[in-house]
This record gives sequence, C-alpha cells and structure tokens, in this order.
Amino acid sequence: EPKLFHWRATMGPGFIMTNDKVFELEETSTGTRLVHKELFSGMMVPLFWGSVEKNVPSMLDSMNQALKELVEADAD
Repeated sequence: EPKLFHWRATMGPGFIMTNDKVFELEETSTGTRLVHKELFSGMMVPLFWGSVEKNVPSMLDSMNQALKELVEADAD
C-alpha cells in the first residue's frame, strides 16, 4: 500500500526552480490523515518567495477542502 506520492514541477532546468508536491497518508486511531506539502528549491525561489508565501497556502487549503469533500461524498 503506497503511503506517499509526489511529483515535481520544474521551471526551465531544475536548478532554476522546482516545486515538489508531496502527499503522505498517515494512519490514525480514527482513520487516515492526509499531509500535503509543497517544497520549493532552486535559484529563483528567493525572488518568488513573497508570492509563494502569500498565495500557496490558500491554494493548498482550497485543494485540500475539495479533496476532503470528494472523499467524504464517496464514503457515503
């Protein structure tokens, strides 16, 4: 059973900027917990960090909420 999946988006060559999207599934006493992370690296990260810090959390929250609703609807 996979407990982790991820993919990498790149801007030009990988050393310019990469964005790893990581999803980990953790078993809990009440079910499964999803841990969703975005990891950024590369030369351009410092230039874009203000925008990343401002915009990415709300995008992740929106995506995670939609995923939660989809999973819960399928469970019914």
